[in-house]
Amino acid sequence: MKSILLFLISFKLLWSVSFYGETRVLWNIPVTVSVWAGQVDRAREAVEKCFLKIKESAGRLNYYDPRSEVSKINRNSGIRPVKVSEETFHLIERAIEISRLVDGAFDITVRPLYALWDFRRKRVPTSREIAEAKERVGYDLVVLDRRRRTVFLKKRGMEIDLGGILKGFLADRCVEVLKEMKVSGGMVAVGGDLRVFGSRPGRGVWRIGIKDPRGSGVIAVLELREGAVSTSGDYERFFLKGGKRYHHIIDPRTGYPAKGVWSATVVAGEGVLADALSTALFVLGVRRSAEVLRSLATGFVLVERGGRIRTGGKLKLIIPAP
Repeated sequence: MKSILLFLISFKLLWSVSFYGETRVLWNIPVTVSVWAGQVDRAREAVEKCFLKIKESAGRLNYYDPRSEVSKINRNSGIRPVKVSEETFHLIERAIEISRLVDGAFDITVRPLYALWDFRRKRVPTSREIAEAKERVGYDLVVLDRRRRTVFLKKRGMEIDLGGILKGFLADRCVEVLKEMKVSGGMVAVGGDLRVFGSRPGRGVWRIGIKDPRGSGVIAVLELREGAVSTSGDYERFFLKGGKRYHHIIDPRTGYPAKGVWSATVVAGEGVLADALSTALFVLGVRRSAEVLRSLATGFVLVERGGRIRTGGKLKLIIPAP
């Protein structure tokens, strides 16, 4: 559900450091891992372990896999609690914490509302359908039992979908593996969610392009030494009908596509936070975004309707010449 970040990498390799990078497609999502290490064999081994960790974690958390723990939770909605792994419990717990921070603008239970919209056939659901689906949406309807490590959805027909936070989480998990392997620095991109860490030869900053939401190029460039970046936009999956644009980022509170901005980019210390907050800020719009993020160590770039760029936090942003 995330837009694809265009990333521009600026670096200078030194002969004493080995570079290795690889891209694979997992569950129709491109995953790129690039690292620097003392030896190329060690770099290659670290990248392989990273891909294995991503595959293992996503196997538990994938909404579309009927064998996943998420699918088991959904099948038992309104029936009984489901015991899950520590990893699954932690991510759901973190998602709900973020939902509280953003007043429900991000919500992993939004799936019943999202399922009403048919972007291929350009179908807009009725107000009655939306009202009925909203009865099965709400992060406050998710019951977590830390002692038993169980998850329970209170109402039949409820579903959780971690797609709005999963890519950032997988990038974080990959970076954990790379650090355990003593990799000096690198970049992990899971779909449109990006995480960079450590030192790089030449000490050059990462230059990360933010896509123009109404064009084919880059509207701005972030300079980042370490952290995570995620963008949500209204331009990836949408249809036009009756002169209106209907896109895939649904406001959980209304059941309709959010109207605040064209795109929202968040820079944070970890991918899981950047991923969830980029969706939340897209829903909240400019005014509420600044209020919500005041207590968080994050930065953001919002592209408003009409193309105006708004920023918050300590960011190094370059606006390309027209």
